[in-house]
Amino acid sequence: MLKRRISLTALLACTVTTAGCVDPEGLAQGPLAKKADAICAKANPKVKALGSPHLSRLPAAKRYFNKRREISLNLRTQLSDLDPNNKVEPEWLKLLAAFDKTRNDFGEIASAAGNKDKTSTRTLARTASKDGTASARAFADFGAPRCGGVSSPSPSGKTTVLSR
Repeated sequence: MLKRRISLTALLACTVTTAGCVDPEGLAQGPLAKKADAICAKANPKVKALGSPHLSRLPAAKRYFNKRREISLNLRTQLSDLDPNNKVEPEWLKLLAAFDKTRNDFGEIASAAGNKDKTSTRTLARTASKDGTASARAFADFGAPRCGGVSSPSPSGKTTVLSR
């Protein structure tokens, strides 16, 4: 009987381990931040490879921000797959909402650039810069600084953070 119980326990432990199960409560802040940061670290080179947005050249700005939004969509899907515990979930959802705001800004900039509206393109880029900076701070405070974005020049020419 004891041998059977040990075998059953070992089998269950093996099943849990190979399934990659985590605490049924979800991830605490530290492990969640670490996983998020690792996901973002893989996306950052793609963003850096895009170079800087050229807001004065509207077709180039449209391409840049469409690509930036696409990278953000893929990244958001991966971040959404993470499972925070109940204690961390409200803060995590706020972080994702801030991330979404910046991602949506990228789509609006691309649209304005596609409509050949220089004024709106620049105004929206300023908004994205502010939103991205707020998102970057929030992710850094959470413990996932690589999810805070990658530096890009703002419409004023200063370097600021444009989050994903």
